[in-house]
Amino acid sequence: MKTPDLHRRSLLASGLDSIVLPSLGVCGGLGSYLAAGGAFAADAPFPSRPITLIVPYPPGGSNDIFARLIGDQLTRRFNQPVLVDNRPGAGGLIGLSTLARAKADGHTLALVSSSFTTAAALQAKLPFDPVRDFQPVARINSSPLVILASARSGAKSLSEFIAMARKRPKELNYGTSGVGSINQFAAELLAIATDTQLVHVPYRGMASALTDLTSGRVDMVITSLPSAQPFLADNRVVALATTGDERMSGLPNVPTCREVGLSKFTLTGWAGVLAPSHTPAATVALLNSYIHAAMNSAEIRKALDVDGAIFQPLTSAAFASLVQGDLARWRDVAKAKNIQAE
Repeated sequence: MKTPDLHRRSLLASGLDSIVLPSLGVCGGLGSYLAAGGAFAADAPFPSRPITLIVPYPPGGSNDIFARLIGDQLTRRFNQPVLVDNRPGAGGLIGLSTLARAKADGHTLALVSSSFTTAAALQAKLPFDPVRDFQPVARINSSPLVILASARSGAKSLSEFIAMARKRPKELNYGTSGVGSINQFAAELLAIATDTQLVHVPYRGMASALTDLTSGRVDMVITSLPSAQPFLADNRVVALATTGDERMSGLPNVPTCREVGLSKFTLTGWAGVLAPSHTPAATVALLNSYIHAAMNSAEIRKALDVDGAIFQPLTSAAFASLVQGDLARWRDVAKAKNIQAE
């Protein structure tokens, strides 16, 4: 068992005695960690066995890739294996149900995307409560989306597309990866913000939607930068705007929605780590610090660039507020636009 002094030296070796979070100042580092959970550090060292990191999606996607990279980093820092457990199915409900039933000691976690909140917003009955049954631990990335139009539409800016949609209500359409996807919620949120009426065309994946965008069968798509880039290269689609607070480094010449007059319209996808509810606060604080440190590794920084994402650390409390805010927003959009689970 590590004594507090040994534990302090271990954290110092990992560079975690003082963690700086943008706009949040300096966390108290190890001093506040021990003040909040000194008895925990002395009496119940964490982790005491391998950690399972559930990914409620199939292998090979960006969430799976980040889970394995973070798992490797945490394995080195904790001196315990972090085992990635892919449990896809039912829109992520299978993996999340497993997490909700797990012992709340920090040894079972899950890496989820913001689709966690859109899926929960649609389901009248869930095998868990998306707020009460989970403890948000750390957001690992934030990903603005790109609003694309078919070059055949004639729109060269978001303002032009909105003007066309207002003149032709229920004539222009948008493609998505399916009912209840973040792509659909983003498009309907845009329609609410611009007082337009667009027709939803669901596909079984973004590749098909983007292919039809290039041919003009679909007028608009909102998607991630990695999905958009191959289609932007041949000038058959036009990037109208991005949905973040700032311009994307991968599309420096494309304005944000705020820049073109939608002052209150911002939207970012995200991924993050959850634990079962009632996980000890000191364990959550330690995991948050170690995950933040892992995100600064060269391997993960490279993966963020490839994914068109950025790392903006949040405390577990701030991440919980983000999750709850997204749940409320998407439930409002689902009700306003009558979006129902298939």
